[in-house]
Amino acid sequence: MYTSSIQVLDGTNDITSIIEFDNTFNIQSVLTKEKGQFTFNIKAPQAPTLPANMPQIGDEIYVNYTINSNKQLIFGGTVVTIEPIVSGGVLLLYQITVADWGFLLDSKVVKNNYAGMDPHDIVVDIIANFCPAGFTTNHVQMGNFLVSTIKFNYQQPSKCLESLAKQIGWDWYIDPNKDVHFYFAEGNPGGSSEVSVAPITIDDTSGQIEWPTLDVQQDITNMKNAVYVVGGTYAKDYVLSPNPAATPPQYAPVDVYTSVAGTFVYPLAYPYDQSTLTITLAGAGQSIGTDQQTDPTTVQVLYNDQGRLIRFTSDPGSGNKIVVQGEAQVPILAFVSDAASIAEYGEFQDAIVDTTILSIQEAQERAQADIDMFGDPVFTVKFNTISPYTNQLSIGQQIVLNSAKFGVSNKTLIIKQINFVARTKFQLEAQVQCLGSDNVTFNDIMLTLLQQNLGQTNTPDSTVLAILIPIEEELELTDAVTIIGASGPYVWAPAATAVQNAEGGEMYGSFGYGCFALGGGLPYADDAPATTPSPVIRWGFFTW
Repeated sequence: MYTSSIQVLDGTNDITSIIEFDNTFNIQSVLTKEKGQFTFNIKAPQAPTLPANMPQIGDEIYVNYTINSNKQLIFGGTVVTIEPIVSGGVLLLYQITVADWGFLLDSKVVKNNYAGMDPHDIVVDIIANFCPAGFTTNHVQMGNFLVSTIKFNYQQPSKCLESLAKQIGWDWYIDPNKDVHFYFAEGNPGGSSEVSVAPITIDDTSGQIEWPTLDVQQDITNMKNAVYVVGGTYAKDYVLSPNPAATPPQYAPVDVYTSVAGTFVYPLAYPYDQSTLTITLAGAGQSIGTDQQTDPTTVQVLYNDQGRLIRFTSDPGSGNKIVVQGEAQVPILAFVSDAASIAEYGEFQDAIVDTTILSIQEAQERAQADIDMFGDPVFTVKFNTISPYTNQLSIGQQIVLNSAKFGVSNKTLIIKQINFVARTKFQLEAQVQCLGSDNVTFNDIMLTLLQQNLGQTNTPDSTVLAILIPIEEELELTDAVTIIGASGPYVWAPAATAVQNAEGGEMYGSFGYGCFALGGGLPYADDAPATTPSPVIRWGFFTW
C-alpha cells in the first residue's frame, strides 16, 4: 500500500478542490501520432456565480501526481474548450478540455528545406525558428547520420516532426515540461540517454499490473518486409570520359544510338537539363535548339523534353554513332527488404510513392523506416496498473513483456499511449497500451495523404509574400451647413389690414390683399383699391 495525492493547477492556482474526480477525469498521452489531452468537469451549483479560480480559455493547466512523497508532473497543456451543460435538471456542469503542449507548438508553420543534416539538427532548427518560445530540445537524440533531404511547405511543426520521424523510423513527443523528445525508441538504453526504461515489467508474478486487464495480441495484418519507394528525380551526369569519384559523380552515357538513314527522331532514356546537353553525330558536335520553338533551319538537332526525344533537322545518314551527354533527371526507385522476416513469415511487399523524395539515399531511408515499423508482427499489449510506480510511467518508455502464460519471453515493447483515470480523488489508474511494432491506423493514412499533398505543392523561393497588417485609426468627420436663399413659391404682397384680419386673413394667411399676381387670395368686398406700403411674404402658387 502507499499514500498518494492528485494536484491540478491553473497556472499557480490550485483548483483541485473544484474538480469532479469521476469517470470524466481523463489524462491521455500519445506517442508520435496524435496530440494528448486532459478532460475534467467542474460543478457550478451557484451559477451564474462560478467557483473561485474557474479556468478560462488559454489558461495553462498542470497535473501533479504524488506517490509516497515522490511528486511527478504528469501533464501540462492549454485550455482549449469550456462547455457548460445542464446536469440533473438545474445544475450547471462545466466540461473542460485541455490540449497538451502540441497545441501551442502548432501555433506557427514551417517553410524550409533541409538537406544533408543530422535529424538532431533539423529538429533543433524547427523548434528554435518556427515554434513559440518556451520549448526546449534537451532530449533530441543525435542520429550520427545525415538525412539527405526533407521539405516542409507551410506545415505545422508537429506534422514536420512526425514526417521526419516516419522517414527515419524514430518517435517523438513533448513532455509536461515542454521539452521535446525525438529519438530512436527501440534503441539501446545503455547507449543513449534519450531512451528510457519503464519502472515496471509485464509479467505473471510481480503484481505490478492488474492481471485481469492484461491483453496480448499478435497481428501480421500490416506486416511489410519488402518495400519499394518511388520518388521524384535526381540529377545524374553522363559524359564521354566519366569520373565516378567526381563531385557530383560522372557516368558513361546511356543514350547512345546508331543512326538509320531516313530516321530523324530518336527517343531518350531520360529528360535532360538542356543547358548541359551536348549531342555528337559521328564524333561531330551538333547545334541544338528547342523542338516546336527553334527555327529548324538554324540548328542541326531539336530537343523535346516532354517527349524525351531528339529530332535531327536533316537526315543523319546510316551507321553513324549518336551520343547524348549532359545532366539527366533520373527517376528514383529504391527497394529494401528484411531477409530474416521474410524467412520466418514470408514476403509482404509494399510500395510508397512520394515525389518529394529527391535522392536514392532518402528513398532507401524511407523504405528501411517502413520495415523498421512494420517488418515484425504487431504485439499490442494493454494493461492497467495502480502500482507505486504509476506516476513514473511515460509514453516512449521501453517495457518488457515476459509471460509464460502468454508464451512470450523478454519481448521489448514501446509504451505508445497512457490514459490516467481517477479511481478516487487521491489515486489515479494508468491504462497503458504498448506496441512491439507499429500499426497502421486511419489517422496514419490521412496524414500520409496530407503530407504528400503539401509536399507536392511547390512554393518557389521567388514567391512574394503579401502580408495584410490591420491598423486601428480614428477618423473624425465634421460637416458645415450653409443656407443660401433661392426663389421660392411666394411673392411680396401688402400686409393685411385689421378688417381683413377680422375676416380671417390672420387665420388664413394664404389669402393676401390685392390681386392674385401679388400673392393674395380671393379679394374681400371692402378691400381698398390701393396697396399698402408694408409688403410681407405671401404664398403664390398660381397667378390670375
